Amino acid sequence: MLASPLISTERWIADNTEYREQLPQETQRILDEHEAAGTTESAEYQEAVMEFYTRHLNRMDPWPEELNRAFELANFDLYVTMWGNTEFNATGTLEDFDVSGDLGRIQVPTLMICGEYDEATPAACRDFAAAVPDARVEIVAEASHTGHLEQRDAFMAKLRTFLASLK
Repeated sequence: MLASPLISTERWIADNTEYREQLPQETQRILDEHEAAGTTESAEYQEAVMEFYTRHLNRMDPWPEELNRAFELANFDLYVTMWGNTEFNATGTLEDFDVSGDLGRIQVPTLMICGEYDEATPAACRDFAAAVPDARVEIVAEASHTGHLEQRDAFMAKLRTFLASLK
């Protein structure tokens, strides 16, 4: 099962740049200005990022305890090392990450699942799944990157259906 996967950093950034362009102009301005100034840790920038997160990371209000706890316990030094200082441009070790060319080597039935508004976009998941010989794509309606939290019952039903098909 590949749940909301990062397969290609280049595709991830391209898709999320499109999402970013759908944010209000003022939010985009704040993101642009702080990224240019190197002040991405400012409260104003973080509030603008949160507007993106509430659309594409988790759409619940309030966020579930599991997600809040994950953020509390997250190793952000590691995140910055691997991804970078901003959600919208990889500058870390994952900057050139791309395993899309290896997907054809997967020789087992595969479920590619993501949310309707996921950072791992439905279009990308469909494109990547097409490269896997025996893949199925499931999109969780009204969910984003954390569909397993946002629409737990629907997510689990899709997973159970996939697993039952393997018998």
